[in-house]
Amino acid sequence: GRRPERRARFRLPVRKIYTQLFSPGSATYSPPFFKSFLRLDVTPEAVRLRCFAATGNRAQEIDPPVEDEVTIPLV
Repeated sequence: GRRPERRARFRLPVRKIYTQLFSPGSATYSPPFFKSFLRLDVTPEAVRLRCFAATGNRAQEIDPPVEDEVTIPLV
């Protein structure tokens, strides 16, 4: 059951409206896609996190650019 001291919240169905209006227009099915992927390299000394751009362009497919990089020492 509910706690007696808490009032019920009034919520509007914004997720459904937002999805119907904006999601179809923001979906892309041809390059550039503007996605990214995360790579983790783990050694006994450190964890290296790199975020790569993945746009669907051939040049970036061969050598994806690094958007951000962080190294966390473990020792």
